[in-house]
Amino acid sequence: EISTLPASPELLEYYRRLCERNESEIGELEAKVTACAPQHEEVHRLQWELRKRNDEVRDLQKALSEAHTALWDEREEVLRVYAENDTLKRQEIEDRRRIQKLLDMQQPVAGGETTYFKRDVAEGDTKRILPLQTHSSKQSQPPCHYVYLPNENTDHLLMEIDSLRLQLAEQEKLAREKNAAMMH
Repeated sequence: EISTLPASPELLEYYRRLCERNESEIGELEAKVTACAPQHEEVHRLQWELRKRNDEVRDLQKALSEAHTALWDEREEVLRVYAENDTLKRQEIEDRRRIQKLLDMQQPVAGGETTYFKRDVAEGDTKRILPLQTHSSKQSQPPCHYVYLPNENTDHLLMEIDSLRLQLAEQEKLAREKNAAMMH
């Protein structure tokens, strides 16, 4: 029945205003959607860049971790080489001492007498020299040739103890640094 009614000018005016208002609303909404499109593209671009940066940070952290591991390995190798060097230096000193003693033993002795002594370490770091035996070809001649036996490596052992203490201190320092680095 409504379709059969004649359209009045007021009714037509009402619908025309309603259509105009709806069209202007649609235009405004389309403008807002169009304005949002660049923002959405910018957000998407920023998210992509953030993802790339996070990947780069992760790769850099991995490389840094690997560099730290290589650094600790190299420090350990340096400490091992220092320890080996200390051992060789002590051995060199001991070898030079032995060579010098052997050379001294080859020097001719004026009286032909050789006395052998043994060093003994008594309590309180005092040393006494005990005669072991005396070989004499001539009893009347005073010059003697002295040879000191066994406990000669006391100095060598003291040097080795000092060296080992230094090595231990370096190893402890390295371990502390390594643990501190791993905690961060």
